[in-house]
Amino acid sequence: MSEGKKASILWYPEQMNPIFYDSDSFSYISKVLATINCLSSLLSALGNALVLMAIITTPSLHTPGNILIAALALADFLVGTVVQPMCIGFVTNKALFLDYNYQDSVTFLAIITTSISVTLMGAVSCERIYL
Repeated sequence: MSEGKKASILWYPEQMNPIFYDSDSFSYISKVLATINCLSSLLSALGNALVLMAIITTPSLHTPGNILIAALALADFLVGTVVQPMCIGFVTNKALFLDYNYQDSVTFLAIITTSISVTLMGAVSCERIYL
C-alpha cells in the first residue's frame, strides 16, 4: 500500500472505488437499498419499541423468557435506529461512501448488532425448548 493512502480495516480499497459510486447501476441500486432500509428501519424501531413498552409496563410479563424477548427487541431496536440509518447515509452520500472510518463503523456495528440478535434468538429458542 502506498504511503499517505488511508486504509480500511474491513474493506479492500478496490471495493470502495469512487468510479463505482458515480455509475448508473449504483445510483439505481442505492436508491432501492435506501428505500428498503428506510421502511424496515421505521418498522423495526416502531415494532420493537412497542414490544419493549409492553414488557416493561406489564409486571406479569417480567418472566425470564420475556426478559430474553425484551433483550432481543432492544438489539433489533438498535439495528433499526442506529445501523440502518447509517447504511442509508453510506449508500446515499458520496463523502460517507468514501470515508474509511465511516465504512468500518457501519460494518462493525452491523456485525455486532446482528451477532447479538442471532445469539439472543438462539437463547430464546433454547429457553422455549428446554424450559
